[in-house]
Amino acid sequence: MSEDRIEPGTRLDDEKLDKKVRGWLDEAGYSSKKVTDDKDAIFHYIVKYPAGKGDANVHVVRPENRSLIALVMGVQLSPKHKEPYSNLDNGDKRRITHRLRRTAFQEGHTGFAGKIEEGILARWQLDTQIYDDAFSQHAFFTSLRRLYTKHLLLIEVLNEELGGIGQGPTSTGPDIRGYI
Repeated sequence: MSEDRIEPGTRLDDEKLDKKVRGWLDEAGYSSKKVTDDKDAIFHYIVKYPAGKGDANVHVVRPENRSLIALVMGVQLSPKHKEPYSNLDNGDKRRITHRLRRTAFQEGHTGFAGKIEEGILARWQLDTQIYDDAFSQHAFFTSLRRLYTKHLLLIEVLNEELGGIGQGPTSTGPDIRGYI
């Protein structure tokens, strides 16, 4: 697999792609764990991001029968944000949820799926993908950084709306399913 352009619609070899991703993560110093019980994936890694600090889990997944790599990050609302958010009226909750969604969708690179629990947005999933015909080391690491940066922007939105600077949402760990 070279860094040269490939034909649109081309599917990269799964085994070579797995080795390439694994090699890039190792070379860049990322801590990662291979998920072996994901029956819907050719390969699935949980990567601690950023390298060295590792305060977020990003799932790097090659879904079965898809010509792409999915990068997914699950996030849950921190306790410092949960209480003030749950005390808001429904109109303010909706406004903040829509602001989070708009911030996630801004620039069009990141998806956002929220989960309402007990009447509040308790967790969400951010995602992006790289299709095989655009896959490169640059695209891979740019997508990782873009996903994490979007996560930080959502924390900033919550801090502006609810206070609690110093503790943002936290990664939900390995509980990621249904990637894109």
